[in-house]
Amino acid sequence: MKDPISLDTALQIVGSLKVRAIKEIDQVDDPYEKELLSQKIDMYSQKEKMLYGVNDMARLSVMD
Repeated sequence: MKDPISLDTALQIVGSLKVRAIKEIDQVDDPYEKELLSQKIDMYSQKEKMLYGVNDMARLSVMD
């Protein structure tokens, strides 16, 4: 079993993926691709909220 990552590392990873998707959405012309990237951005935002939230079980599930 792998060791879980720290909260700071999890926040950094999720934040980096979110920024990458935000930058990529401006470069894509296909509306379908834009919708997929928009959904990814929403998912990353939810993950960030879970990591910052008070629910320990949700936070640990994101960190795993």
